[in-house]
Amino acid sequence: MPRIEWVTSLDRFAEIKDDWDKVAVGEASPFLVHDWFASWWNAFVPEGAARVCTLWEGNRMVAAFPLWASGRNLLAMANYYSDTFRPIATDEVVLSAVIEAVFSESSSPIILPSLVSTHPSTHLIVSASKRDHRHTSVQHSERCPIVDMNSEPSEYRSYLTANTRKIVGRKRRKFEKDLGAVFRPCIEPNDLDQALKEFLALEAKGWKGRSGTAIHLNQDAEEFYSSLAIRFGRNGAIRMGEIRLGDRLVAAKLCILYSNRLYALKEAFDEEYSVYSPSMTLLFAMVEHSYEAGLEALELLGDAEPMKVRFGTSERRTLMIRSYKPGPISTATYLFWDKAVPALKPYNDRRKERKKAQLKAPKATPGSSN
Repeated sequence: MPRIEWVTSLDRFAEIKDDWDKVAVGEASPFLVHDWFASWWNAFVPEGAARVCTLWEGNRMVAAFPLWASGRNLLAMANYYSDTFRPIATDEVVLSAVIEAVFSESSSPIILPSLVSTHPSTHLIVSASKRDHRHTSVQHSERCPIVDMNSEPSEYRSYLTANTRKIVGRKRRKFEKDLGAVFRPCIEPNDLDQALKEFLALEAKGWKGRSGTAIHLNQDAEEFYSSLAIRFGRNGAIRMGEIRLGDRLVAAKLCILYSNRLYALKEAFDEEYSVYSPSMTLLFAMVEHSYEAGLEALELLGDAEPMKVRFGTSERRTLMIRSYKPGPISTATYLFWDKAVPALKPYNDRRKERKKAQLKAPKATPGSSN
């Protein structure tokens, strides 16, 4: 007979690591394995707040739904740093069962970001919410660009616009000729701790530092990425894309290599060299490397920013689902998120883009042009 266990301590969560990963391996995503959630839990979940619903058949775990409680809300173990989220399961039957268990055993508002629009779990979550007679808000969240390696490199080059091909080639040649830039599109760091420190310092130096969103300025975020580096580094899964001038790191992308796909988690570059388009030229070098290495895809992650769209061949769409039991406060909250926020979104998006553009505006500094 299947049984439900709510895991609420990190010690118990650590004990079920092998059970968890036997289920997660079928999901083929680094964002669903035990190491990801253990890092996330350790960095962002207050003590005593975890609510991980696991489903067992005898001694075998067959499904899990990682959640945590914040005030009166039940939240996914996911945030800005999580590109996808969903419950894990060995098949759709037990997937439905663990979702039903969460909705039947909780009267709290349930907030779930980063759900993949096409995955069966998303439909099952909406159905469970509606069967429980809840107000259910479903909103589009992000369009995550992907570079698929299902064609020949020459076909991919022809897919890019002539202007893009011209720019990346000319900028890289100029960067190499003028300053001796060395491109290392995908390396496994020898000293992972030092590589992460260099990356975080570079990120904090730029517009993310000025906006206060750099990882180095957020203790929880820095703890999260440090833990990720240690945990995924044990399996040799951490990769860095780099551009260096001698020993100086001037552009970098922090990545995870998982299930023959390269996931670009974060990027940073020295704005002093913006004239050479380091982010774009490094990205194209990583695409070329991914083809040479026989990878299945390079996942650019995050939302569909213009440069990512420029190189992507497909995309993954994610949704935000909010589910509320009817009541005066919860109904008002539902109406705010389902009606008011979408109506204001175009204005807020324009405001954010203006602010980001101001922060990203390159500064004229010596050595930034030839």
